[in-house]
Amino acid sequence: MKHHKRHSVIHVAVLLAACSGGAGIQADELPARAPGLWQLVKQVEDEPRPLPAVLQCSDSTTDQRLGGRAFLASTDPCAQIEVVPETSSWRIEAQCDTAAGPMRETTLLTGDFETSYRMEQTASIAGMQIRQTVVARRLGDCQPGQRAGMVYINGMGFDLSVEATD
Repeated sequence: MKHHKRHSVIHVAVLLAACSGGAGIQADELPARAPGLWQLVKQVEDEPRPLPAVLQCSDSTTDQRLGGRAFLASTDPCAQIEVVPETSSWRIEAQCDTAAGPMRETTLLTGDFETSYRMEQTASIAGMQIRQTVVARRLGDCQPGQRAGMVYINGMGFDLSVEATD
Protein backbone atom coordinates (compact mmCIF):
# COMPACT_ATOMS: atom_id res chain seq x y z
CA MET A 1 0.00 0.00 0.00
CA LYS A 2 2.81 2.38 0.89
CA HIS A 3 4.48 1.70 -2.50
CA HIS A 4 1.18 2.41 -4.29
CA LYS A 5 0.75 5.76 -2.47
CA ARG A 6 4.31 6.75 -3.36
CA HIS A 7 3.65 5.83 -6.98
CA SER A 8 0.42 7.88 -6.99
CA VAL A 9 2.17 10.99 -5.69
CA ILE A 10 4.82 10.65 -8.38
CA HIS A 11 2.13 10.10 -11.03
CA VAL A 12 0.33 13.33 -10.09
CA ALA A 13 3.62 15.23 -10.18
CA VAL A 14 4.44 13.74 -13.57
CA LEU A 15 0.94 14.64 -14.85
CA LEU A 16 1.52 18.30 -14.05
CA ALA A 17 5.02 18.09 -15.46
CA ALA A 18 3.75 16.78 -18.78
CA CYS A 19 2.46 20.27 -19.34
CA SER A 20 5.23 22.27 -17.72
CA GLY A 21 8.28 20.10 -18.37
CA GLY A 22 11.93 20.91 -17.77
CA ALA A 23 13.92 23.79 -19.15
CA GLY A 24 16.81 23.55 -21.56
CA ILE A 25 15.32 22.37 -24.85
CA GLN A 26 15.34 24.88 -27.67
CA ALA A 27 11.97 25.21 -29.39
CA ASP A 28 13.54 24.99 -32.85
CA GLU A 29 14.88 21.50 -32.05
CA LEU A 30 11.35 20.08 -31.70
CA PRO A 31 8.22 20.00 -33.83
CA ALA A 32 5.88 22.98 -33.54
CA ARG A 33 2.35 22.29 -32.33
CA ALA A 34 -0.58 23.90 -34.10
CA PRO A 35 -2.06 26.69 -31.97
CA GLY A 36 -5.33 25.99 -30.20
CA LEU A 37 -6.84 23.86 -27.45
CA TRP A 38 -5.08 20.54 -26.89
CA GLN A 39 -6.34 17.63 -24.79
CA LEU A 40 -3.62 15.49 -23.21
CA VAL A 41 -4.53 12.08 -21.79
CA LYS A 42 -1.87 10.28 -19.80
CA GLN A 43 -1.77 6.56 -19.12
CA VAL A 44 0.80 5.39 -16.60
CA GLU A 45 1.92 1.77 -16.93
CA ASP A 46 0.40 -0.52 -14.28
CA GLU A 47 -2.38 1.95 -13.49
CA PRO A 48 -5.87 0.69 -14.40
CA ARG A 49 -7.19 4.02 -15.70
CA PRO A 50 -5.74 7.09 -17.38
CA LEU A 51 -5.14 10.15 -15.24
CA PRO A 52 -7.57 13.08 -15.62
CA ALA A 53 -7.36 14.73 -19.02
CA VAL A 54 -5.43 17.98 -19.22
CA LEU A 55 -6.57 20.80 -21.51
CA GLN A 56 -3.89 23.19 -22.70
CA CYS A 57 -4.43 26.37 -24.70
CA SER A 58 -1.33 27.05 -26.79
CA ASP A 59 0.05 29.30 -29.47
CA SER A 60 3.44 29.53 -31.15
CA THR A 61 4.62 32.43 -28.97
CA THR A 62 3.87 30.59 -25.72
CA ASP A 63 5.35 27.33 -27.02
CA GLN A 64 8.50 29.26 -28.02
CA ARG A 65 8.75 30.77 -24.50
CA LEU A 66 8.23 27.34 -22.94
CA GLY A 67 11.08 26.15 -25.16
CA GLY A 68 9.73 22.64 -25.62
CA ARG A 69 9.12 22.16 -21.89
CA ALA A 70 5.85 20.35 -22.63
CA PHE A 71 7.80 17.31 -23.81
CA LEU A 72 9.74 16.45 -20.62
CA ALA A 73 8.42 14.83 -17.46
CA SER A 74 10.82 16.66 -15.14
CA THR A 75 10.22 20.21 -13.93
CA ASP A 76 13.65 20.14 -12.29
CA PRO A 77 16.91 21.35 -13.84
CA CYS A 78 18.27 18.96 -16.44
CA ALA A 79 22.04 19.22 -16.86
CA GLN A 80 22.09 17.07 -19.96
CA ILE A 81 19.42 17.12 -22.67
CA GLU A 82 19.82 15.70 -26.13
CA VAL A 83 17.21 15.97 -28.89
CA VAL A 84 17.63 13.43 -31.67
CA PRO A 85 15.45 13.85 -34.78
CA GLU A 86 14.66 10.44 -36.28
CA THR A 87 12.89 9.50 -39.53
CA SER A 88 9.33 10.11 -38.31
CA SER A 89 9.89 10.95 -34.65
CA TRP A 90 12.02 12.85 -32.13
CA ARG A 91 13.82 11.24 -29.20
CA ILE A 92 14.74 13.28 -26.12
CA GLU A 93 17.31 11.95 -23.64
CA ALA A 94 17.61 13.88 -20.37
CA GLN A 95 19.41 13.57 -17.06
CA CYS A 96 17.80 15.72 -14.37
CA ASP A 97 18.34 16.45 -10.69
CA THR A 98 15.06 16.08 -8.80
CA ALA A 99 14.07 16.26 -5.12
CA ALA A 100 13.86 12.43 -5.17
CA GLY A 101 17.38 12.15 -6.66
CA PRO A 102 18.87 11.90 -10.14
CA MET A 103 16.42 11.02 -12.91
CA ARG A 104 17.15 9.65 -16.36
CA GLU A 105 14.37 10.18 -18.88
CA THR A 106 13.73 9.11 -22.46
CA THR A 107 10.83 10.58 -24.44
CA LEU A 108 9.79 9.49 -27.93
CA LEU A 109 7.55 11.96 -29.82
CA THR A 110 5.49 10.97 -32.85
CA GLY A 111 2.58 12.55 -34.71
CA ASP A 112 1.79 15.37 -37.09
CA PHE A 113 1.55 18.05 -34.32
CA GLU A 114 -1.28 19.69 -36.30
CA THR A 115 -4.06 17.36 -35.10
CA SER A 116 -2.34 14.95 -32.71
CA TYR A 117 0.89 13.67 -31.22
CA ARG A 118 2.01 10.95 -28.84
CA MET A 119 4.71 10.94 -26.15
CA GLU A 120 6.11 7.68 -24.80
CA GLN A 121 8.17 8.39 -21.71
CA THR A 122 10.36 6.24 -19.50
CA ALA A 123 11.84 7.74 -16.35
CA SER A 124 14.17 6.04 -13.88
CA ILE A 125 14.28 7.66 -10.45
CA ALA A 126 14.96 6.49 -6.89
CA GLY A 127 15.21 2.85 -7.96
CA MET A 128 11.88 2.92 -9.76
CA GLN A 129 11.07 2.97 -13.43
CA ILE A 130 7.94 4.78 -14.57
CA ARG A 131 6.55 4.33 -18.07
CA GLN A 132 3.78 6.50 -19.36
CA THR A 133 2.14 7.45 -22.60
CA VAL A 134 0.57 10.82 -23.32
CA VAL A 135 -1.81 11.08 -26.26
CA ALA A 136 -2.55 14.65 -27.32
CA ARG A 137 -5.18 15.77 -29.78
CA ARG A 138 -6.13 19.23 -30.93
CA LEU A 139 -9.78 20.01 -30.07
CA GLY A 140 -9.95 23.27 -32.04
CA ASP A 141 -9.47 26.89 -31.10
CA CYS A 142 -9.10 27.95 -27.47
CA GLN A 143 -12.43 28.80 -25.89
CA PRO A 144 -13.47 32.37 -24.99
CA GLY A 145 -11.74 33.34 -21.74
CA GLN A 146 -8.88 30.89 -22.28
CA ARG A 147 -5.48 32.25 -23.21
CA ALA A 148 -2.30 30.69 -24.48
CA GLY A 149 -0.24 29.16 -21.70
CA MET A 150 -3.26 28.13 -19.63
CA VAL A 151 -3.61 24.50 -18.52
CA TYR A 152 -6.82 23.08 -17.06
CA ILE A 153 -7.00 19.97 -14.86
CA ASN A 154 -10.39 19.01 -13.43
CA GLY A 155 -11.63 22.55 -14.10
CA MET A 156 -8.73 24.25 -12.27
CA GLY A 157 -6.55 26.57 -14.37
CA PHE A 158 -2.79 27.06 -14.17
CA ASP A 159 -0.81 29.60 -16.18
CA LEU A 160 2.36 28.03 -17.60
CA SER A 161 3.31 31.20 -19.47
CA VAL A 162 4.09 32.85 -16.10
CA GLU A 163 6.52 30.01 -15.26
CA ALA A 164 8.12 30.32 -18.70
CA THR A 165 9.16 33.91 -18.07
CA ASP A 166 10.78 33.25 -14.67
